[in-house]
Amino acid sequence: MAEIRIQGPDGSSFSFPEGTPGDVIETAMRSHYGAPKPEPQKPSNPRVQSGADAAILGALDSIPFLDEAASGIDWALDKLPGRRGRSYDELLKTNRDEFAGAQKEYPTAYLGGQIAGGVAQGVGLAGAGLSMAANAARSGAGLARTAFTSGIDGALMGGVQGVGAGEDFEGRLGGAVTGIGGGFALGSAAPYAVAGATAAAKPLIAPLMSRVRPQGFANNALSDAMRRGGVSADDVVQRLEDASSDGQMAFNVADAIGHSGRRMLSTVTRTPNDARQGVVEALEARQMEQGRRVAGAFSDASGSPMTADEYKTALENLRSTEAGINYGPVMSETAPIDVNGAVAQANSRISPLADQFARSQGAVPTDLSVRSSIEAGEAQLRDPIREALKTARSYLAGENLTASNVGQAFRAKTNLDRMIRDAADNNRGGEVEALLPVQQALDDALARTSPTYAAARDAYKTSSARVDAVGLGRKMDAGRTRVDDNLVAFEQLPDDEARAAARVGFFDPKIRAAEGKAGTGANAVRPYISESARRELPAFAAPGEGDLLMRRLGREQTMFETNHAALGNSKTADNLADQADMARFDPGAFSALLQGRPVAAAMSLVAQALNEGKGLPPPVLNRVAQALMETDPRAARAVLEAAQAKGTTNDAVRGRALAIMNALSGSGAGRLAAP
Repeated sequence: MAEIRIQGPDGSSFSFPEGTPGDVIETAMRSHYGAPKPEPQKPSNPRVQSGADAAILGALDSIPFLDEAASGIDWALDKLPGRRGRSYDELLKTNRDEFAGAQKEYPTAYLGGQIAGGVAQGVGLAGAGLSMAANAARSGAGLARTAFTSGIDGALMGGVQGVGAGEDFEGRLGGAVTGIGGGFALGSAAPYAVAGATAAAKPLIAPLMSRVRPQGFANNALSDAMRRGGVSADDVVQRLEDASSDGQMAFNVADAIGHSGRRMLSTVTRTPNDARQGVVEALEARQMEQGRRVAGAFSDASGSPMTADEYKTALENLRSTEAGINYGPVMSETAPIDVNGAVAQANSRISPLADQFARSQGAVPTDLSVRSSIEAGEAQLRDPIREALKTARSYLAGENLTASNVGQAFRAKTNLDRMIRDAADNNRGGEVEALLPVQQALDDALARTSPTYAAARDAYKTSSARVDAVGLGRKMDAGRTRVDDNLVAFEQLPDDEARAAARVGFFDPKIRAAEGKAGTGANAVRPYISESARRELPAFAAPGEGDLLMRRLGREQTMFETNHAALGNSKTADNLADQADMARFDPGAFSALLQGRPVAAAMSLVAQALNEGKGLPPPVLNRVAQALMETDPRAARAVLEAAQAKGTTNDAVRGRALAIMNALSGSGAGRLAAP
C-alpha cells in the first residue's frame, strides 16, 4: 500500500497510508509535537517598527495639514533625478495609509501620541497668548464668558482639523462644518467640566490640604475676594494710602475690597477660630469712635475749631474793637451838621398835632418852643413811646440849644443806639419801631457830613453782617430749608468772612450731633449720604475741604457697612457660633434631632461642613482675618500681592487646562467627518 511520509520539525519522519485525511495527519502531528508556534507577522508598515514609532506618528497626526505638508515635500524631492516621480495624490495616500496603519497596529501608543500632541499644542497656544479661553481665564473672567471664548477656540481648532482631515472639496467642507460644530460644543462644555471637577474634588481635598498649607488656601480666598470685588492688590493698597493721607488710619483691607471683603470678614466672625474675638472687638471699638471721627471731619470742613457761639462772640468782640478805633476820631470832629432831619422824625411821632401847628407857623424842626404847649398838654396822658422819643430828641435839641457839630451829633447817635438795644433786649418793639427812623435820619446826616463817620459806619455794618451770618448758617442747617435756597443765600453773603461765619454756624449743629453719637455704635454718617447732602456739604465746606469731607464721610459709611455685615444684628448666629466653639458640635443640628427633624439636622451639619469643604478651617481663617483687618498699606501690599500671584497662577493653570482640552476636543471633532 502506498504511504505518505512526512518529516517532523526535529528531523524524524512519519508514515501515513495514502489517502489519509489532512486533518487526521495534523491531529497526529499535534499530539506528538504539540501546537506549532505561529511565525511572527511582519508589520504591514515597514516604517513603523514599534509602539514608539506609532506614538510619534500619533503626535504628528494631531498637527493640522502636517500630512499634506509632508506629502508636498516628498513630491518636490521625487522630482530630483533618479527618483520615482510619484504624484502628490499618491504620496498623500501613502502617508495617510502609514498613519492609519500605525493607528491600527498600535492603537494605544498612537492615541497616547495624539494626546501628547494635543497637550503640547494647548500649552503652546496658551503660552503664546493665542488661546482666547486661556486669556479669559487669566483675566479672571466669569464662567459664562470663559465658556463662550472656549467654544470659539474649540470651533477654530475643530474647523482647521476638519478641513485638514478631508480628501476632496466636499470632504473638507463637511469636515469643517462638523469640526466647527463639535469643537464649539465640546469647547463650551470644557470650562463647566473643569469647574464641576474642581467643585467635586475640593470638598475631598480641601479639609486636609488646607491644614497642611493654610497660607495657600488663605491666598486663594483673598484672591477670590479681590476678583469678585473687581479690584487688584494695587487698587486696595492705593485706597489704604488715600485713607491714610486723609487721616483715616482705621480703614482696612476688607473696607477697601468692598462687598466681597465684608462678606469674607463675616465668615471670620461667624465661625469659631482664634481670630474671631479680636476681629469683633476691633470692629466694635472702631464703630464706637465713628462719632468723634465724623465730628472731626465736620470741624475741619467748618474751617474753625470754635463752636458757633464762640465764633460769634469773637466776631462781636472784634466788631467792638474795630468800632472803637474807627469811630474814635469822629467824637472830636467839630464840623457843622444839620440835625433837623432827625429832629423832624422825632417831632412827627411825639405829637403830630404840635408838629403840624409848628410847620404852619414856619418854625424849623429844632424850634421846640412853638411845640411845647401842645406837647405839654398831651403829656398828661402817659405814653412810654412818646417819652422815649422825647428822650431821643433831647440828645439833639432843646428849647434853647441844638447839637451843632459832628461830635455832638455822634454822641447823640451813640445814646440813641443804646436806647434801641435796651428796648429790643426788653421786648419793647413799639419803642424800637418808633426810634429807628430817628436813628436812620441822624445816621444819614452824619454820613453826609463826615467821611470818617461814613467809613466807620460801613465797616461796622460789614462786621455786623458777619456776626449775623453765624445765625444764618444755623438756620440753613434746619431740615425745613431747601438746598437750593441755602446755596443761593450762602453765595449772596457780602464777603468771604461772612461766608466763613455762616459755615461755622452751619456745621456746628452737625458737629454736636456727631459727638452725641460717639460711644453709641450708631451710624453717625447716615444723615449725610443723601443726594441733597452730597450737594450741600461740599458747597458749604471751607475752600479745599469739600472733596476731602465727602471722601471721609464715604469711607465712614463703608466702615459702618463692614461692621454691620461682619457683626450684624443676629444674636442667634452669634450664640450658635459660640456654642459650636465651646462644644465642637453643631447645636442647630442637635436641636433639630431633639425635635424629630432629621432632614433639618442633616442640612445643618452640611452647612457646618461648608467652610471645611471650601478650605476655610480655623488656621486659614486666622490668616484671612489678619489680612482683611490690615490697615498699613505696605503690609497689605505684601499679603495681597502674594494672594494675587496665587490667583494668577491658578487662573493660568485653568487656562492651560482649557487650552489643552480645546486642542484635544477640536482635534477629535475635526476627525469625525474624516474618511
